[in-house]
Amino acid sequence: MRGSDCEHIGHGLLAQPINTLSSVAYVLAGALLLWRAFAARPSARTACTLYAVTVVGVGVGSVAFHGPMPAWGRFAHDLSIAAVLALVIGYDVALARGAAVERGLVIFGVLAGVCVFVLAAWPDAANGLDALLVAVAIAAELAVARSPAGGVTIGARIWIVGAAVLTIAAVLNALGRTDGPLCHADSPVQLHAAWHVATAFVLWLYGVAVLGVREQARPKIRA
Repeated sequence: MRGSDCEHIGHGLLAQPINTLSSVAYVLAGALLLWRAFAARPSARTACTLYAVTVVGVGVGSVAFHGPMPAWGRFAHDLSIAAVLALVIGYDVALARGAAVERGLVIFGVLAGVCVFVLAAWPDAANGLDALLVAVAIAAELAVARSPAGGVTIGARIWIVGAAVLTIAAVLNALGRTDGPLCHADSPVQLHAAWHVATAFVLWLYGVAVLGVREQARPKIRA
């Protein structure tokens, strides 16, 4: 995977400096979400805080993967991405069923455990696993949208902005991959780095405009 990210691989703590520094965008997004979570009403803090922590985790995994590149870097990178998606799925399933947040966290824990096993046993399955989790997360979001338990309607503009940013970023990332037409390994402009910043923005947007709004509006439900 690392070899497909175009940027020349050097040595030291910043083996891929542009991709490493751009990964800090996830940490910043997670920190901003964490600040909002602490300011939320008590019953809304659990899900918002855990989501913020998983977003920070994506940044830590990505920095390790592109920076010092320890032996565990790839696993941390891949698992952190899967963990965010697993959390969204668990939360949405609980919300759609009108269950307590704790039920969603149990689902998240089970999914995260499965992801740990899959990635440890088959490291090359990361892309397929992420694709599957994305599909399930979309289905879970649709289930919430159709369920009265959702508690609040998220405006179409939020989804349009998120989808547009992701689409543009995905196209640029594909064009900028190793051997892609826009790949320049020694350039200070790396399109994979743009992918980092764009997806960090989308994760922040989801946390603020979707999960955060739902948690603030949703009544406390017994487990």
